[in-house]
Amino acid sequence: MADNQPRDDHAKQLKQAISRTKQLRGWVSSDPGRSDDFVDALNEATGLRLLSRLWAEAAPEATEAVGAADKLVASRGPVGPYTPLVDAGRYFTALTHVATVQSGMNLPEHAGMTIGAAFAWKDQLTRDGLADELLPRTAVWALLARARGALAVGDLAQANAQADAALNRAREAEFSGAETLILLEALRTDADARFAVDLTDQSIDLLHEAVARWQEWTRADLEQLPRMAKAHLERLVGPVVPLRRDLADRLAWAGRWDEALTVREELSTLLHRTAARRGEQGRVDLAVARGDQTWTLADAGRAQEALRAGADAQQALQALFKAEKPVGSHLPTQALVAPALARAELAAGHPDRALAALDQFANRLQAHQSVPVGAAARAVALLVRAQVQDALADGGAAATSRAQADQLVGDVRAREVERAHHSAQDGLVLARGRSRGMVLPSQLPTPHWEVPDSAASLAPSGARLAGLEQVSDEEAMRRIDEVRDQEARERAVAELRQATERAERERQDAERRSEREAAAQATREQTEREAAAQEQSQQEEDARMEAEALLIQREHEHAEQDRLAAERAEAERQEAERAEAERAEAERREAERREAERGEAERPTTPAVSPLDALRERAAEARRRGDKALIESSHEDLIGALEAPAQADPQRHGRELVSALEHLSEAQGWWGGRAAGKRAKQLQKQWQL
Repeated sequence: MADNQPRDDHAKQLKQAISRTKQLRGWVSSDPGRSDDFVDALNEATGLRLLSRLWAEAAPEATEAVGAADKLVASRGPVGPYTPLVDAGRYFTALTHVATVQSGMNLPEHAGMTIGAAFAWKDQLTRDGLADELLPRTAVWALLARARGALAVGDLAQANAQADAALNRAREAEFSGAETLILLEALRTDADARFAVDLTDQSIDLLHEAVARWQEWTRADLEQLPRMAKAHLERLVGPVVPLRRDLADRLAWAGRWDEALTVREELSTLLHRTAARRGEQGRVDLAVARGDQTWTLADAGRAQEALRAGADAQQALQALFKAEKPVGSHLPTQALVAPALARAELAAGHPDRALAALDQFANRLQAHQSVPVGAAARAVALLVRAQVQDALADGGAAATSRAQADQLVGDVRAREVERAHHSAQDGLVLARGRSRGMVLPSQLPTPHWEVPDSAASLAPSGARLAGLEQVSDEEAMRRIDEVRDQEARERAVAELRQATERAERERQDAERRSEREAAAQATREQTEREAAAQEQSQQEEDARMEAEALLIQREHEHAEQDRLAAERAEAERQEAERAEAERAEAERREAERREAERGEAERPTTPAVSPLDALRERAAEARRRGDKALIESSHEDLIGALEAPAQADPQRHGRELVSALEHLSEAQGWWGGRAAGKRAKQLQKQWQL
């Protein structure tokens, strides 16, 4: 294995988990006793997919695991102090996986609501111990989902508290291998939470630590890059893209331009090395990274370097456009890159080129209106266009662009109601931040927060029982007995209420199942509508492309018809010229003949010469003079005179006739002399000359 490609144990584990899930799915329908194994298999497969950042692929199994775990918990009786903690762990894990999928698919508010419901459900258990049933990665994912959800709704104190708890738990777990990704995500989430409260230096330090841990984790594998499987490469490179992007953004925010540009160049170099192997996502990441580099260089006043980076970004965009299916699908990427190209040209003193780059994007946006491009990205393009139009002294157009941009920025601000601490940001900063998924710093004073206690942080059992190690054995046994007595009393009370609670629980379960089924049905209907809309869009695009192809074909046909008509006209012109030349030559020959007759009449009488000899002499004279017209006329006359004698005596006159035909063919040229040449060959063959 080492001689061929780097070992990928994670991919092997995921393949085995998927196979195990499929096997148990078939068994559990006939043997409900395997339900707990089935839920465990679903959770394991989903967790491994999440480590590979396969959000869309993990979603169906995560949802299925929630339903299967819910049925398993319900089969044990009402949720409460006697719910088996192992079943509770399965259900909490499944909900955590759903929240992690939502967070990974850029739905942090939904993730916050899902994980909030999971913690609320956990509180119904009325006793500790759930953390013992959770894998460390599940506990960290749960805390990260709470932190991301709080950050999305502007609860910055809660976001920082949960992010700190997640990072502490991740460091305590000492993750290795593929699970190192969880530590990286915890560091990034904590860095985002710090930046949101305007603690920029702390955020930068956390991101530096994350990049260093990533380098340590991937160093050995990246040395074998040419032999690495695509999925393995994506799992290694994908996580560092947002880490280095955010690090460069925050260094630039702090005015540390050289450091920011160094990070940008490192990221661009890595993505350039891996783009071809990673496919479409690799080319998208490279184009966006080059665009970010161009923007930062322009901001730093390094115009010529910005132009070079912009050329690389444009080249990466062209590679995307060549492979677009359907055409226009990469408009969102172009929306991020085009304004950066325009700013580079503007910084270099080329506002006309800057406007051309923006026009190219605007034209594609108009041509492919079915492709969704966010309001924030369109606002950035319009704001940069206004800057370019100002440089071109086109104040009216600049005012129009700013008015359109202000309307879009207003839409973005309207969605910031729950995040009012961001609403005071400059329009371009806010729009560009939202278009790139950036966290923006608060305009309010830094809030106070405290790390949640160990129970709220889903601490492992060792951390929760640390207090027992500080008391005597007798005291520890006394406390344990008290807990057992309390549990016995609670059990007695629970048994008295069990009948009514079970009925209530069944009713609630029925309602929840009905709600879940309704939600699932709504999701299916929404998916079907989206699929239908996408299919219609594809059909419209196919029809457009077919119409364009038909138009091109018709243009080619018209061009071919025009060419043929031109060739016919040219042939007719040449034929007319040839006919005119032949008429003129005939007139000339007639004049020469008459002149010759007058000369003959005027010359003194000489010994008679036979007409055939005279024709021979005239033909020989024409050949000596090299006059093609005269050669043609004299040989035509000679051939006419030789026809009868040659037919009568081929051996005597045949060779002379064939020679005259050959001279005539040579004088008439390749095209006009074909008939004479052909007849010469026929007679030569016929008479065996």
